Amino acid sequence: MFAAPNSIFGVGSVACSFQPGTVYAIDTATRCNLDWQFLFWGLSRKQERIGHLGLFGRPASGDEIDCASEDPLGKHVGSRLIRLATTWTGQHHHSDDYRLFPEEAVFPMNRIKGSETHLVRSDIVLLVNDTGGIVFSVGSMDWVNIVQDLFVGEHTKE
Repeated sequence: MFAAPNSIFGVGSVACSFQPGTVYAIDTATRCNLDWQFLFWGLSRKQERIGHLGLFGRPASGDEIDCASEDPLGKHVGSRLIRLATTWTGQHHHSDDYRLFPEEAVFPMNRIKGSETHLVRSDIVLLVNDTGGIVFSVGSMDWVNIVQDLFVGEHTKE
């Protein structure tokens, strides 16, 4: 049976570029929610963004990027989507080198560049299903470059 990637993982591919990407802005509503505060353990309360420079000097969100679907067809029935962070904040976004994939655009294909639409973004989400299972998804191929800094480097400093 066919299922959209968003309904399985919480995010699906929307754009790509070989240019450096951008950082994630932490979702303040989720950060303040008592149920999810543990996910932000180790981050300063003043820290608003994560994923600045990774292993190869590139930000955490880049190459091929994925976002949470706003389309009902891309959502799993009986699950909740919790956005932890995103790259689109209006003033903060991917460059115009990032463009929507054709299957994500409506004809005529206008407003497809990173600065023109909130659809060119990368999200970090939790997909909580109706049986209590949780899927953690990061919508970026470049995320792997910063994992060491986030989970090893920052938490082992004295």
